[in-house]
Amino acid sequence: MKQENYVLTIDFGTQSVRAMIFDDKGNTCAFEQVKYEQPYFSVKPNWAEQLVSYYWECMKKATLALKEKHSVLLNKVIALGVTTFRDSPVLLDKNFEPLRPLILWLDQRQPKKLKPLALWKRIIFGIVGMSKTVIHNKLRTPAIWIQENEPEIWSKTAYYVNISTYLMYRLTGNLADSPANQTGHFPINFKKQVWYKDSALKNIYEIPKIKLCKLVKQGEVIGVISKKISDETGIPEGLELIATGTDKGCETIGTGCVRNDMASISYGTASCVEVSNPR
Repeated sequence: MKQENYVLTIDFGTQSVRAMIFDDKGNTCAFEQVKYEQPYFSVKPNWAEQLVSYYWECMKKATLALKEKHSVLLNKVIALGVTTFRDSPVLLDKNFEPLRPLILWLDQRQPKKLKPLALWKRIIFGIVGMSKTVIHNKLRTPAIWIQENEPEIWSKTAYYVNISTYLMYRLTGNLADSPANQTGHFPINFKKQVWYKDSALKNIYEIPKIKLCKLVKQGEVIGVISKKISDETGIPEGLELIATGTDKGCETIGTGCVRNDMASISYGTASCVEVSNPR
């Protein structure tokens, strides 16, 4: 008889975290959810922040509940995948400790003044009619706001990473993530699956490459769960964490929308229409 394979998935949403076990046919075999008591806090109007450690603690509640209720099934899993919400940066010091609360994707703060792009960039963006789009994206980049309003924090920032990257670091000790998880205001070249050079035309986010994480191709191993993390979370020791993608990206593929003539409607904290496109 063919042995069934199981995978463990941890999905961090804006309002809750889910720990799930699936079989190799895509069936949900176990499910635990922990809702956030306070999804975010607002120090000022239109701000949305959260302590990074809060997500970790909520995840542990979910995975430990999974172990308590489904220990036999959990011990059969052969791999771990993690998905998170997008475009929410974590600033880490040289010791990989968070320097400030996470700025969530729905935060609306903007810098008051933008540094002008190099003249050659302004000319090219002007010719192709992208000047307003570039300005809009710069205004929505948390790194630029932090440099303007919290320069002391930025000066201590050794690593500027997405929430997914930080959580994978906590799980494996490796500060690495997939290119697919860099959706939003990060200088990623999606076609080549690499970071843009600091001088590249499309690098408009003012985030030095040296502050970014190592990239691991989707489907490859980011790291392995240690005994210490296993004891803390209930996740089996030795389990490999596989590079995946964002929550909505994985959801789109999971619903079968793999062509550009198909669309998926997703309801959550924000609703969106998702389409796969090779471009």
